[in-house]
Amino acid sequence: MNKIRGILRDFVSQGGISRLEVECGEFVFFVLLLEDSISLRNYLHKGICIGFKESNVVVASRIEGVSNAFEAKILSFESDNLFMRLLLECKAAENGQISVLASYECAKNLTKSKKVFWHILESEIMVLERFDGV
Repeated sequence: MNKIRGILRDFVSQGGISRLEVECGEFVFFVLLLEDSISLRNYLHKGICIGFKESNVVVASRIEGVSNAFEAKILSFESDNLFMRLLLECKAAENGQISVLASYECAKNLTKSKKVFWHILESEIMVLERFDGV
């Protein structure tokens, strides 16, 4: 599980669904939650920890036109016949890295690059913890 601490900067809610804007260092993540604004209001401008599974991260040589898309340096990679595990630099993340589990075919050409783009869908991010400071 990838974990990133940040500040809940803003949110909008409609019909029991909320879209959060979470500032995590140099990154801004957007998160969709099935949660009303009443409980979120108490955490506005306070710390939260968001998380997402390593198998839900998309990695490509270029990603454009979507939220939650970021450029990163490849720190390491391991592969077998089915999967490739990449570690990407992300200073805002726990341990300073994002872990990605991708299919071998999708990731094999990316290892030759020093930098890649990664993306996580707004609906694949969870709020793991709420706290008063970052």
